[in-house]
Amino acid sequence: MQHMDQRLYDAEAIIDAVIASTDVACMSATALCDQVQGLDRLERKIAGLQALTVGEVARKDAWDDGVSKSAEAWVAKTTGAGWGEACRTVALGTRLSKLPDTAKALTSGRISESQAVEVAAGAAADPHAEAHLLRTAQWTSVKELTAESKRVVARAADHTQDEQDRVHRTRFVRFGVQRDGAWTMEARLTKVAGAKVQEALEHYAKVEFEAARGNGVWASHDQYVADGLAAMCESARNGSGERSGPLALVQVRVDHAALVRGCVAEGEVCEIDGIGPIPLAEAERLASDSILRTLLVQGGVVQKISNTTRTIPPRLRRAIEDRDRTCVVPGCDVSWNLEIDHRIPFAQGGLTDEENLARLCHEHHRQKTAGKAILERWENDQGRPRWAWHPTSKPNQERPLSFEERWPHLGTG
Repeated sequence: MQHMDQRLYDAEAIIDAVIASTDVACMSATALCDQVQGLDRLERKIAGLQALTVGEVARKDAWDDGVSKSAEAWVAKTTGAGWGEACRTVALGTRLSKLPDTAKALTSGRISESQAVEVAAGAAADPHAEAHLLRTAQWTSVKELTAESKRVVARAADHTQDEQDRVHRTRFVRFGVQRDGAWTMEARLTKVAGAKVQEALEHYAKVEFEAARGNGVWASHDQYVADGLAAMCESARNGSGERSGPLALVQVRVDHAALVRGCVAEGEVCEIDGIGPIPLAEAERLASDSILRTLLVQGGVVQKISNTTRTIPPRLRRAIEDRDRTCVVPGCDVSWNLEIDHRIPFAQGGLTDEENLARLCHEHHRQKTAGKAILERWENDQGRPRWAWHPTSKPNQERPLSFEERWPHLGTG
């Protein structure tokens, strides 16, 4: 029987000694933050080695112990992971054997396991996209990386429309009651149908959120969506169909060049915000839909729109919402209930235009308004906006680095 590498036993002994001699309660704030970052790097490297090892276990059928029915079942039993996590690890390990650059990025700690999963998923569909996805992982959030990986997969699939047709043929909504008395609902819909449901629920969830906040009650976003579902059904049952404000539209983003050409090329998009890529034919069909709005973009950049009043016109608001789909503060991934803010205050001469407006989450908006931070914007060579967030409470703050200085290996793309 071939045992684990002796160096791993030695490394485990060192880690055990570090854990035994560490008292986190006695550490300073700076030391705690540094330790979290160091542990994260170590965790990434170990996760990379584990994924590679699991991939070999699956390839060599080393999992077949006469009891386990699959590599995924063996991983779940051996590591105590859930079924979904075990499946993800096996899939990642299997793909990493064909993606040495992604494997190296993971085992060196440059990307996390979650990022590696998304890169590998996209690269499995289009191997030429691996380098692009690795660069994307370096400067964007996991949520945005996931969206880009889905775009790569959608572009690589020639059967996207057929795929949605199959989903439509297998659509369903099912109800049930769990043992603890909770009512449950499970649904399977096409992306377009799901977008309509999601948009309606988000509207009612926002109404419930505003009402709860006015009463000093706080809950999670998922809970507000649940409240919104009940409110939407109550409105439909009463036959009122009332909604505060105008009917909100689901926004479809599609490159103009793709519509002209008849297919989506690399670097172009055809997607529903918050849902993901859809077939170009579907976008064309929905172009005149009274519920879905098609927003034409060029290379992913919305044309600049200016206005000299404080009130944000609907057309400009749509452009800002399309551009800033998450809080623009680097590292913040909040995408719900964002607030549009004048980067340079209107009272100080800031214009109500595309260059001076940005979407922030409630907390970052509050910090900026209170003067605790400054939001800086600049554009790369392709005219895409880049953002920097500078807390004003830090003494002797150095000059902020530009995007190109902070990420020189990414170039200006």
